[in-house]
Amino acid sequence: MIFSIEPANRNTEHDIINKIGKQTSYCKDFGSIMFSSEGAYIKGWIRVAKIAVSGAIAGFTCVRHKVRAPETMLYFIAVVKDCNGEGIGKALMADLEKQTPHNRIALKVEKTNEHAIAFYTRLGYITESINEYGGKGILMAKQLEPKE
Repeated sequence: MIFSIEPANRNTEHDIINKIGKQTSYCKDFGSIMFSSEGAYIKGWIRVAKIAVSGAIAGFTCVRHKVRAPETMLYFIAVVKDCNGEGIGKALMADLEKQTPHNRIALKVEKTNEHAIAFYTRLGYITESINEYGGKGILMAKQLEPKE
């Protein structure tokens, strides 16, 4: 499958992204104003993977590039169920590593989400804490090569 990754457009794509996020319980909070405000779109913190032929959104990431603690926090990543196994999640993570202004990406994942933990581990993320979400989550992070 051929696809491209680009900044999301709040006016034309928010409802579709929100619907994709609601396909999994892990992304159910994406619609919260904290994560999907106009500012998040303007800053490029929400990016989408689009199928080349149709232009349909196949997945998205939602991040925050922190300033005080110089790291990028991945809040959400979701891929349309019909597109699972096509490399979209891996490509979205590679895009995130390329786009981040920082040398560190962190994320939190529920301990019960074994599929996601294995995915992030394959991509080089390591567990830093097992006491997130009141003991139900894990903090994982990846140190990137310094930016030039």
